[in-house]
Amino acid sequence: MQTRVQRVFNNHIAGQLLMEGFVLIDTHPNKNNPKVKVFRFENGGDLQKRLKELKKQYSTYVS
Repeated sequence: MQTRVQRVFNNHIAGQLLMEGFVLIDTHPNKNNPKVKVFRFENGGDLQKRLKELKKQYSTYVS
């Protein structure tokens, strides 16, 4: 059985999700920029809802 995953490219968002108890499956280098990690989370529960909130929060800091 394959687990559905959600990839997260932002370190700050991934860190916040980890602190909130979301399940991290693994990390791997970004194929376009190997110095940057891609975080893969188990896609379940309220992950999509929380991810949407965090994206909105972090997008206000970027101009």
